[in-house]
Amino acid sequence: MTPLQRVRVMLAQAQLLATFVKEEQAFGLYQQFLKEFPDYPDPLGIYQKMLPLARALKKTSEVERIQKEVERLSPPAEK
Repeated sequence: MTPLQRVRVMLAQAQLLATFVKEEQAFGLYQQFLKEFPDYPDPLGIYQKMLPLARALKKTSEVERIQKEVERLSPPAEK
């Protein structure tokens, strides 16, 4: 399996797990994904998917960490 195929498979698997209320497994898979693919071009998208999972799992410290990453990676709001 090529790295690109692995990216697609891991993201699809995490999305399916989240859809079928397997939050813990989906959250873990997203964490693993970020470790395996640190150069993934859209980490913001991954963190945005992780945030509601962390909230549902009541992972307070993770919610805070992920929220900071989302804010850091988000483009500045236009005025």
